[in-house]
This record gives sequence, structure tokens and C-alpha cells, in this order.
Amino acid sequence: MAEVTVRYYGIVRELAGKRVEKVRIEGDSTLEDLVQNLSANHGTKFKNFVYGADEKLNKSLAFAVDGDSIPSSRLKSLKCKDIEEFVILPPISGGF
Repeated sequence: MAEVTVRYYGIVRELAGKRVEKVRIEGDSTLEDLVQNLSANHGTKFKNFVYGADEKLNKSLAFAVDGDSIPSSRLKSLKCKDIEEFVILPPISGGF
């Protein structure tokens, strides 16, 4: 088993109902498996935001592992046993 600290920001935090949580998951699970697990645990609104109507990962989300940004394409290859902290960041908006 692996224990990963998951941090949420912005709308993702609101949808998850928390800023941070520790998640236990099989060590051979990938980050993609972790995201699917989180989506199942945090309800329909969270899942629909993370995956969208086409059930594909929301391309505007950003991810970080142990302080470093990663592309969503790496979620399939990174194993949870090798990770301490996983961050899900919503799209950044703003302006003048």
C-alpha cells in the first residue's frame, strides 16, 4: 500500500470538500488510478469536472508531483508508491 497526500486548489478544492487528504492506494497503482479513485469518492460534480461529459481528463487541469509540474500524459506511468504529494490545480483565470 502507498499513502499519497493529495492537495486541491480552487474549484477542485470546493468540489472535493477539503484542501488536503491522505489517500491509501495499492502501491502499483498509477496516478491515473488515483484520479479515478478520487473521482469515484468525491461525487458526480467532482467527477464531471475532472473528466467532463466525454469521460476524458479535463485538459485545462494542471498536476504536480512532489513540487514539480507534470503533464497529464505522465499520470499513466507514475506509480503511487514513488510519490509523497500529488496536487490537482484547476484552470487559472484572471485578468484586468
